Amino acid sequence: MIASNNMSKKLNLPSRKNEKWRYSDLNLLEIPDYKDSELIKKDHFFTQDKGFYYIVILEGKFSKEKSILPKEGIEISCSKDDITNFNKGLKFEDKYQVLQNLDNNDDIVFINITENIDKPIKLIKLTSSNSTFFTTFINIEKNCNVKFYENFIQQGKHNNFINNVTRISLSDYASCKHFIQKNFEVEVRFINTTELACDSNSIYENYSVNAIDKSYRFESEAHLNGKKAQANFYGVNIAINNQIYDIVVDIKHNASDTLSNQHYNQVLNYNSSGSFYSNVYIAKSLNNLEAHQLNKNLILDERSKAYSRPMLDIHSDDVICSHGSTTGNIDEEALNYLATRGIKLQYAKQLIIIGLLKSVFSNSNLKESEIDDLYSQVYNSIKLIS
Repeated sequence: MIASNNMSKKLNLPSRKNEKWRYSDLNLLEIPDYKDSELIKKDHFFTQDKGFYYIVILEGKFSKEKSILPKEGIEISCSKDDITNFNKGLKFEDKYQVLQNLDNNDDIVFINITENIDKPIKLIKLTSSNSTFFTTFINIEKNCNVKFYENFIQQGKHNNFINNVTRISLSDYASCKHFIQKNFEVEVRFINTTELACDSNSIYENYSVNAIDKSYRFESEAHLNGKKAQANFYGVNIAINNQIYDIVVDIKHNASDTLSNQHYNQVLNYNSSGSFYSNVYIAKSLNNLEAHQLNKNLILDERSKAYSRPMLDIHSDDVICSHGSTTGNIDEEALNYLATRGIKLQYAKQLIIIGLLKSVFSNSNLKESEIDDLYSQVYNSIKLIS
């Protein structure tokens, strides 16, 4: 076994027979022995850009003195009493990783957005200990629009395990652009769970470029509970050296006139693996539903593996749904074409890889500067493959 018997019982570890965990590496669940924090850099460096507000969480605990907040519009609390009824009835606590966080960490940060904020927010989550648990609740009130950069920063050379749970609730006509960013000094085993509830006319968008993790599991459960609610997930995984990426997205359309989009592309090399498991549930007697799933995988060596399973569970007739998946290696004809234009083999491969990954964000609702930032992350990660 990977973990001790006592640890297995405590965490209620899933078996390989559990469908949603079929392609996951169970090493994700092993928590290393705790090592005290060794924050070795001046963390104020991460809050110097005046174009943002900052909410700083150190080793799971909110740091008021290091955060930079507007005078109005954001309320932050660390009391469990404030979250008793948050997402009540959605059974998010049934997930093992949520229970794991609640068992291992009493620090829960509740962020309430009460009005529009004039600048985007960087949610800095900084750790240098062996194992860290972040639990964050974000409530966005009616008519509020917010842009969150959830930035995970790891320091130190020892092995790290991060278990993050982020719950987001959007009231009527609220919107949230949620960017997941990482700044790791070493490879990290990372479980990242996002739980989402959307009321009428609310819009949620999630964007990520993943390339540094030893193993990374992103699991999201989204409930579209009001008419014209939307949830959109766009991500890129670049696995280059025995790395493991596992994407699980579960979207439940519980109201009419709702929309969901999922698009994840992966590049796998040097005995790495990546999986995409997606399920869209559409309840009975709903009208004007739209849901799309797309996953494309590029395998660069014979030992890497890709698993893809987009699924639709439809109980209504008035729907527009699509799901697609492709897996393969680089097209030799495309390489030959680029070679006839004088492009070296190494750069030709890079062009094809970059084109595949950039396509994820090309049809998003982002500003040009936001897309350029995601493209820059792709470019920097592709250099690791060469």
